Amino acid sequence: MPDLLGLSDEVLLHILSYLPSIDLIQCCQVCRSLAALARDKTLTRSLDFYLETRLTPSDLKTYVNRTVRDSIQKLNLSSLYWFPAQDLRFVSSCKQLTYLNIMDTKLKLQDIEKILQTLQYLDSIAFSLETSEVESFKKVYPQIKNLAIYFRGNRSTLERSLTKVFPGLEVFRFFTLALFYLAYSLTGRWRLTYSNGKRSPPEADEPESHQSFAFVEERCCKALNSRNKSRIYGIRMTEVEFKSKASMDEMLQSVGECTNLQILILRGLIIPRGVTFFDRLLKSCPKLTSLFISMDRRPQNSFSDLAAALKQSSIQRFALTARGWLENDRVLIDSLASCDSLRMCSLVELSQAFERKFDVQRIKKIVDNNPQLQFFFLGTKSVTNADAKQINRHMTEVRKKRPFFSGLVIQLKKSAAAILKDPDYAQQAGQIPDCCKHLLLEEFPPFLED
Repeated sequence: MPDLLGLSDEVLLHILSYLPSIDLIQCCQVCRSLAALARDKTLTRSLDFYLETRLTPSDLKTYVNRTVRDSIQKLNLSSLYWFPAQDLRFVSSCKQLTYLNIMDTKLKLQDIEKILQTLQYLDSIAFSLETSEVESFKKVYPQIKNLAIYFRGNRSTLERSLTKVFPGLEVFRFFTLALFYLAYSLTGRWRLTYSNGKRSPPEADEPESHQSFAFVEERCCKALNSRNKSRIYGIRMTEVEFKSKASMDEMLQSVGECTNLQILILRGLIIPRGVTFFDRLLKSCPKLTSLFISMDRRPQNSFSDLAAALKQSSIQRFALTARGWLENDRVLIDSLASCDSLRMCSLVELSQAFERKFDVQRIKKIVDNNPQLQFFFLGTKSVTNADAKQINRHMTEVRKKRPFFSGLVIQLKKSAAAILKDPDYAQQAGQIPDCCKHLLLEEFPPFLED
């Protein structure tokens, strides 16, 4: 450390400028000299803490002192859904803010209004909102030029109401809970609705680097081959039935040529017997972070192939809806439990019943062995109501140690209406943050209906 501190402040500031915002906070805990440099205005003008699970409310409070608050111009606190609202209200005292993102946080409408009324330089803001809350805005905010909303409800009602509250809007973007916009963590994946008060095509106002990526929805590889594959970051393919090994090879080649592919959704997947599919798929897509699979028919040996592929992958978001995977749950769950990169996981078993009892301990293993896991969902008829409650209680205990974690296990023998009325379900579902509902809504939509 003496050698490092022997460098000039200018050199140290240049080194610190390469660190993410969370690491600046950690530098403050080393010594007073680094703490002072980590709060330099050249480093704190733009801070990004999006979904930063290493961040604690106390560390954020300590770092953002008066000097830092007076220098922040751009601040991203989105998806800090486990932070109490009072630990985020300091933003209203950041007088120089021009851009603020507080999507998927516990800040309410009254907090948003206070921010809008207090910060005179703020012209770009992003927040979450229920459509029913739009009419509750008490004032008009003409200074806002750029608005992004993460919302649930009727889009047309939202558009009409918000243009009254924000008459100066030049760009209005919105997120919905559809998995099509699962890439909430990818910069620039916004849906453009208004530009200069008029409707514009999606991405018309985005920087060129953001326009270059697209989410495509195709039924076959031939349609995919007609696109510029280097610009595809996400693919949804439906009715994916490989009638021969040749058709599977064609699909793997086409997908593998999408060099920037990060999200892959395969619906109605049917794999030929005795072939290795998932291992080849994940090896051909090294940047893939989100994999969503549904298989209506019981596959042959596919789960062993999938389990082996997941162990060596960097998948962060994984969803599986299929028949029979619980019969091979040992190999699959052990693989998920050892997948260090896993952040979100949804498992739905479609089979009606099993001869043997569901193994509760294996599910606990996934939660316990993945310290960065943010969300876990399991829906199956093979779990008893008592077992489901036991796992949910265990996940509640885990949340005490990892505040960012949320999870839900439900017994599918009940109807959707009955589950929604269950107080235990309501308590658990209330803990699920919006950024995780993307995953659950796509896999099991009846349980997120209003």
